[in-house]
Amino acid sequence: MLDGDNSKESVYESNQKLQKEESASKFCGVEEVNRKLFDDSDSNKPTSYKCSNSRKNIDSSEKIILNTGQLDPSQQKELPSTPTPRTERIYARDSQEIQQLKSAAASALLPDDELSDLEVKCGMILTGVVGNPLTILTQQLGMETNVINQDCPLYDSTGRRISKNKDAVIDREYNRLLDATKYLSEEMNCEHFNGKIESLEDSLKILLTLQEKKVREDNINYLETIIYLQEELKSNQQEMCSLMERIKKLRQDYDVSNQTSDRSDITEEFVVRTKARDLSTACKKWDKLKECQEEIEKELQELEGSPPFWVYMHERDRRILDWFLANLEFCTAAQLSELSCDHWNQDDPYELAGSHVAATQGLSQIPEALSSGLNTRLNTVVRMIQYGYDGVKVTATSSKTSDGLEIHKGDAVLCTLPLGVLKRSVSEELGPPDKLDNRPIFNPPLPTWKVGAVKRLGFGVMNKVVLCFTSVFWDPEDNWFGHVENAEINRGECFMFGHFSKAPVLVAFISGYAAIVLEQVSDDVIVNRCLSVLRKIFGKKAVTPLKDKMVTRWGADPWSRGSYSHVAVGSSGADYDLLAAPVAPAPEYGLNTTRRSRLFFAGEHTTRKYPASVHGAYLSGVREAARIAEDFLGRPITPSRARGRLSRNRACCDN
Repeated sequence: MLDGDNSKESVYESNQKLQKEESASKFCGVEEVNRKLFDDSDSNKPTSYKCSNSRKNIDSSEKIILNTGQLDPSQQKELPSTPTPRTERIYARDSQEIQQLKSAAASALLPDDELSDLEVKCGMILTGVVGNPLTILTQQLGMETNVINQDCPLYDSTGRRISKNKDAVIDREYNRLLDATKYLSEEMNCEHFNGKIESLEDSLKILLTLQEKKVREDNINYLETIIYLQEELKSNQQEMCSLMERIKKLRQDYDVSNQTSDRSDITEEFVVRTKARDLSTACKKWDKLKECQEEIEKELQELEGSPPFWVYMHERDRRILDWFLANLEFCTAAQLSELSCDHWNQDDPYELAGSHVAATQGLSQIPEALSSGLNTRLNTVVRMIQYGYDGVKVTATSSKTSDGLEIHKGDAVLCTLPLGVLKRSVSEELGPPDKLDNRPIFNPPLPTWKVGAVKRLGFGVMNKVVLCFTSVFWDPEDNWFGHVENAEINRGECFMFGHFSKAPVLVAFISGYAAIVLEQVSDDVIVNRCLSVLRKIFGKKAVTPLKDKMVTRWGADPWSRGSYSHVAVGSSGADYDLLAAPVAPAPEYGLNTTRRSRLFFAGEHTTRKYPASVHGAYLSGVREAARIAEDFLGRPITPSRARGRLSRNRACCDN
């Protein structure tokens, strides 16, 4: 198989589909899986997890909901847009992550004033604008937005651009593999393997192994067919050689008899005609053998002219597939080994439609407008959240008071702490928090069902590098371009770059294992790695000097402990509902007071339909505001219960 961009497609199954053979190829040797997933008919086309030639952008901006005692959303400034991968999903940072980037604890390279300017230049991404509440807010506030170009050209490790045809072929195989994992999990009940719960990575490895096995089986069948036809051709030729000798002998006998026999003698005439008949029969048999030889030779020529691929994917094609997998790790802020095979994409049915747009000046206007007039506390860290029948009490530390303590009392508390901080709060392995540990204590402790959901749900890491240059040296029409690494372990390292504003600013995205490892190295090393990739793509002389830079480290950030949530192995979408459920004080002996929820939760990790998204975080805050108002103020309109047949009929008509 050729490896160039103009060569045959490098994926075996994709090549078969492009040829549109009448019989569908067998996937992994499992005919049932092939019939369900890899049929060429329109009714069974696999679900697209990413547009073929356009990468759907993902926005991970700031949540708007206020946090319990932590730094306030009004402290937020425009941050560089979070990664925007090639899927139709919106992913978000947690509000604490965004807010704390503005605090002294954030891992920024620039002073606050310079950092804010750099963040504004990055722009922010809104995806799925149809039905997105943030779209309405940007319009109401008169914010400037531009439609994002969804095309994302790919460049290999040498800087050479990968053809759209090659990209589309690997893209389709990537989506077929994801469809197959879903089928194995849901239809064939293969979520458990060898006694343990399968991760998405485990399922993909199994499918890739089976695909390679299928290719080897096809190669064996191909070679066996070649050998069989060659043996048939050999046998046919041997028979033709024997028949030729016999025909020569018959011809010689016939000529002798025909010349020496007395044709008036009926006996001799009979002998001559018998020899002529035998000669004619032998010649007809020769013609059939000759025709059979031509058919075998033609079949052999066809087989030898279109041999099967000897490997499922060449090394270069596999690296392109790794790019798509890195993009998936970016979408979920997790390594594939951490994702639930059965539920990792449980929110896909609720994706918002519409174009992807960039807020060219960031999204800071939204939290500033929503928090206008509110009594917010900045640089204040929550230490303890107490809730009981008589209300709630939040203890915080602040430099604004003489003793450093602040006590806030109320009827209820809304907690929007990032899931990473909540995980540390409920951890049994950590001792009591000290002054340097920002994890709050819940008193009384959270119930078991809430703690279980916090522990099961995943909270991973995805990082970005913001680079401000003196001028634009890339194609300004390309809001995205990808870089394919030359090793699987590095696939998430600077795998994609984004450009969302008029300023000469690029944002490099780091996902998967690389996002965790690179948090341990210096900013200069990371920035130089990004510049090295850019110089390979555009040339050393084309890359202009670097003015500013910023590197995020969400995993090490004590105010976030990660980027955004995902459905981990052993978890499901139901854990989002458990995290969203309010908590009421446990019943006390001899107390007849009605149990009322006092502790409420919001954030991207509490919305099952829109997790890891800006709009999901915003909607979770609206949801909890309505819940709290209903619990404490009651419904503004209480529907009356209709009685009697007439009332029921009228109610039905009204509905």
